[in-house]
Amino acid sequence: MHPELQPGPFKFLQVTKKSSSVHAKDPEEALCGVDDVTKLAFLHEPGVLQNLKSRYQMNEFYTYTGNNILIAVNPFQSLPHLYTDEMMKQYKGAGFGELLSPHPFAIANAAYRSLFPNNDVEKQSQPQSVIISGQSGAGKTETTKRIMHYLAYMGSRNAASQGPLVDEQVLQSYPILEAFGNAKTVRNNNSSRFSKFVEMQFDHKGIMSGAAIKTYLLEISRVCQISDRERNYHCFYMLCAAPPEVREKYKVEDGPRKFHYLNQSTCVKIECRNEAEEYIRTRKALDIIGISYKEKEAIFRVVAAILHLGNVEFAEGDAEGSSKLKDKNSEFHLSTAAELFECDEKILNDLLCQHIMVVRDENIVTCCNPEVAKRKKDTLAKTVYSRLFDWLVDKINKSIGSKGQNSKSTIGVLDTYEFENLKTNRTKRKHPDDAFRKENDALCRRRWPAETQAEFPLEDLQGEVEVPSTTLPRKAVEPMGVTVIGSSRTGQGHVFKKTTEDEEYKKEGIEFSHMHNDHQDVIELMGNKPAGGIIALLDETCLTGWTHERFAEKLYQAFKNNKHFSMPKFDKSEFTICHYAEEVIYQTKLFLDKNIDFDIHEYQALSSASKCEFVSGLFPPPCSSSKSSKFSFVGSRVKEQLQSLMETLRATEPHYICCIKPNDLLESGIFEDMKVLQQLRCAGVMEATRIISSARYPTRRTFDELIDRFGFLAPDVLGGSSNKRDAITRLLEKVGLQDYQIGKTKVFLRAGQMAELDARRNKVLHSASLIQRNVRSFSARKELNFRRQTRAAIIIQCAWRGKVARKVHRKLKIAAQETRALQDVKKALEKQVDELSWWLQLEKRMRVDLEEAKSQENAKLRAALQEVQQLYKETNEMLVQEREAAKKTEGIYLVNTGLMNKFRDENDKLKIFVSSLERKIVDTEKKYKETSKTNEEKLMDADKRNDDLNMEMLRLQKKILTMGSEEKMRLKGLLSTLVESIRQHFLIPIAPKWLEENRTPSMDVQNEAHREIFSQ
Repeated sequence: MHPELQPGPFKFLQVTKKSSSVHAKDPEEALCGVDDVTKLAFLHEPGVLQNLKSRYQMNEFYTYTGNNILIAVNPFQSLPHLYTDEMMKQYKGAGFGELLSPHPFAIANAAYRSLFPNNDVEKQSQPQSVIISGQSGAGKTETTKRIMHYLAYMGSRNAASQGPLVDEQVLQSYPILEAFGNAKTVRNNNSSRFSKFVEMQFDHKGIMSGAAIKTYLLEISRVCQISDRERNYHCFYMLCAAPPEVREKYKVEDGPRKFHYLNQSTCVKIECRNEAEEYIRTRKALDIIGISYKEKEAIFRVVAAILHLGNVEFAEGDAEGSSKLKDKNSEFHLSTAAELFECDEKILNDLLCQHIMVVRDENIVTCCNPEVAKRKKDTLAKTVYSRLFDWLVDKINKSIGSKGQNSKSTIGVLDTYEFENLKTNRTKRKHPDDAFRKENDALCRRRWPAETQAEFPLEDLQGEVEVPSTTLPRKAVEPMGVTVIGSSRTGQGHVFKKTTEDEEYKKEGIEFSHMHNDHQDVIELMGNKPAGGIIALLDETCLTGWTHERFAEKLYQAFKNNKHFSMPKFDKSEFTICHYAEEVIYQTKLFLDKNIDFDIHEYQALSSASKCEFVSGLFPPPCSSSKSSKFSFVGSRVKEQLQSLMETLRATEPHYICCIKPNDLLESGIFEDMKVLQQLRCAGVMEATRIISSARYPTRRTFDELIDRFGFLAPDVLGGSSNKRDAITRLLEKVGLQDYQIGKTKVFLRAGQMAELDARRNKVLHSASLIQRNVRSFSARKELNFRRQTRAAIIIQCAWRGKVARKVHRKLKIAAQETRALQDVKKALEKQVDELSWWLQLEKRMRVDLEEAKSQENAKLRAALQEVQQLYKETNEMLVQEREAAKKTEGIYLVNTGLMNKFRDENDKLKIFVSSLERKIVDTEKKYKETSKTNEEKLMDADKRNDDLNMEMLRLQKKILTMGSEEKMRLKGLLSTLVESIRQHFLIPIAPKWLEENRTPSMDVQNEAHREIFSQ
């Protein structure tokens, strides 16, 4: 590779790589990947990784690797729809890989079907096992639950029975094991800190009749020491979250932060975990298993005693080299622990502060300094917890064990766990012993896979302090054709089985050979064979009493020429072993102490002193102890457990599930390529593909698939051939392919041969595409020229049609303008006619009103005249009467002379008024006659002129129809002049508003008649 930093405003790195080092990719690979990596056209790391990533992004978390091997990528989310009863029904009885997607149920179903071949429960075959391995947090425990749930479903009874069913008891054992054997680590919130092998037992009818659980390598050091961001075992926190009366009974009311064994880490609570509910769930599971109330109380009393024991501290005693309780707080916790153990407080104190040596059947008691007393306290806590865990497992086995003699068929489910990586002296620790506390555990646990690899071809584990994975013995491997590839960065060894593959080779008549790499040199380096081995040398050192410096020196002398062993030049307390994936550095300090479990016989005092039968039962009686009771080796114990497991697994037929952790954030939807690739390498998946690619025929295609895909490479040899096998033979000979085999229905190709065929196919397809491209190019150019000519003709036609249309448009535009002008004149004339009609009606109405007013005025005048005449007549009559009376009375005449004169004057005035009224009446009648005559003349003249105007407009309209555009424009002006002259002549005002408001229907009818005349 050649990286270069490119210049410019934006800095980016350009990487150039040779094309020969770039892996090929199948161009026809599906976007969602394939459900079996062996179906990939190119079996290399990028191809396998991309296939898993594509399936993960499509929410397909399971993928096969060959036959009976499943890769399970942890989705980090709840997927209940994948594990329903309906899903189990689909996989029940289905053949492996038959249409159904990869699933743990398929592996469990394959194991169950292999246990009873051909669905014949009377005919039993070899016992089965399902081996589940993976990094911490990869989902091994959950996968194990799914496997056990399916097997319990397959072996469940149809009819109800009294008491809890066996399958229910088996499933309920898991909450108990998780409570006392699981803890939070930096990698997993629910990490199993032990390995377990669950043996499911079935009777001759295929019904589950019992089960047995075997546990290995419980991490007892976690009881006393935990790292930051981790927790102790769940049961301690569950007890601290129990109901108040329970916490008060066991004196744990202060919570986990007050106990030394729990507060060494800042992490006390786990998100989405309710410890109070888990406490109730665990007690319920204990009930189902059959543990009595008294035993349950004793269990949690021991758990509480361990917590109180952790808070006991020691100080220098009065005598030199002795120790005593440090303060009142320590005395309280020691007293509480003794009370919970139901033993004497002094006996417990002496057990921690004194050391008893047995010399020639004589006990010699010596005092212990505070450091040794603390170690003894921690050892007691670890021992009691370990015995408690073993007691629970034994109780579970007694409860779920087979009750009859018909349980001859078994399926074992093996779940392993891993310790996390410790960087020894290269990181800061809260306790000086924390840097070394797991070194011996690391080596002994690497002995576990090493011993396993010694039995069957495994590569050794590499560098992190992890629990090893489990594999199968060589005696079981060789007859079945098993290739085992191990192991891992996280302590995973993996066995890849080719039994079904070999059967397929035999069925197709293909010749094949086995190939595996057992890494025997690394196994011998770690083993305890007579010729040597690190663990054997460690046991020898413990027996002879050498120091760790002497142990390191012996290691250098024994293995200095071994290529997998090295030691630094200056620090002789370290040594390095080159494991499968990388080198691992070990510290020899405290190796000897960690390898020896002494003081076991001293704890018999606690057994005999305790009044609690449960606590006494946790330790064997003194008579059962032998020489080894003085001390025992951790490595030897691991060997015994391993041999026990090997004896169980040697007779089984394995099925495998490799769990993958996609990211360290424990979040769904995140797929870290390098992390997954590292796990695939360490789990042996890549090694398996390499072996399959180099030693066998990883690519298999049926005759029809090969002919359909590559038949056009040699059409002459395929023409007229009815035998597909002969046609395939001629086809492969034609293309020059070698080192392949043709079976009865399939063609078996070596690694890379499919790529070679694809390259030839792509070359032919490329040539065909070139020819097609040239033909299409010629046709396209011809079509382009035709379209250009057509387009040119269309453009010319468009231009000519546009010119003609524009000319016509101009004429139409002028005609439209003239039409609009005439329409405007017409509207103006109509408006004038309406106005004239309105004024004519107005004059007529005014004339009628005037006549009526004059008639009324004349009537009034006549009435007034009559009144005056009447008054005049009456006055004359009065005068006559007065004269006659005067004549009669002359004296009275003289008196009334003044009155007579007055009356006479008034009479004269009335005569004058009457005369003026008569004159006004005459003048009014005269004026009325004159006005009526004038109005009649004007109306007659207006009617005449209106008729003349209508005739003139009719004449003009007729003339408009025959005249040209210029005459029309002139006529328009003439009409405008005519209208204006008519307006000025008649002085026609605009119709008043009151006239509009007072328009009568008769006026509208008359106006409409005028409009019709005008339009005609």
